Amino acid sequence: MAIQKITFDAASVSSKMDADINHFLTSGVNGIFYGILGRCQASVSNNYISFQNGYVQVYGRRIFVESGTKISVSLDGSAYGIVVIKIDLGNNTISLEKKEASSAYPTLTQQDLMNGGLIYEFPLCRYTKTSSSITLDSTYDPPYIKNDQTKINEKATEVKNDASSRYGPLYDGWSTLSYGHCYVFEDINSLNAYDGIISVYVGGTNVLFCGASVGGSGGIVHYRYNGQDCTLSCQLTSSKLYVEDSRGNQPKYARVIR
Repeated sequence: MAIQKITFDAASVSSKMDADINHFLTSGVNGIFYGILGRCQASVSNNYISFQNGYVQVYGRRIFVESGTKISVSLDGSAYGIVVIKIDLGNNTISLEKKEASSAYPTLTQQDLMNGGLIYEFPLCRYTKTSSSITLDSTYDPPYIKNDQTKINEKATEVKNDASSRYGPLYDGWSTLSYGHCYVFEDINSLNAYDGIISVYVGGTNVLFCGASVGGSGGIVHYRYNGQDCTLSCQLTSSKLYVEDSRGNQPKYARVIR
């Protein structure tokens, strides 16, 4: 039992030590390093699947894929296939291999290399084949490791979209004349507005009211304008919102918020 130097001159560092730290620094993600070189992107030519250059890390153990690395696929019938980098710590080897199955993509061996596992098959691409062709699965993206700035940008977009989805307006739009002084908002209905707050711009002011208060058979919304008591007669149905202003103004614009 002792302490050991790692990042020191003449220190003796095992691959396991280095890999453990690498794995931690990339948040425990196994994948292709995104945004550097060619990201190991696959293409098909004749009976070969070829890859662009890129770096792969699995449980902190890094592998470089050279541009033009390729593997042959035999056109001996229909199958689902995956091209993998096979890591074998027991034999201290890596190899480019393919795994195929007849009715679905095969299951990969992916052991925990940090805690005693020896074999990990990392997928570079998926494909299907027949007796005459090979087709890459364009819907499949292999696992990627992204840098912190990329992850921050993606998280910022995710948070913004989530806030907009949760708290942004459910509907914005203009009214159309129904009859007399009654106007209709075609896309505001009990499904999207019953539990929300409806803001209607009418005659120079915004009037706010709960969707539930005018659901069913409708309701009267009271508001004041220039010291006068005014009302909106509203009905929220399963397909429309009807609004009529006691001053005879057109309720031009409405917004539904939570």
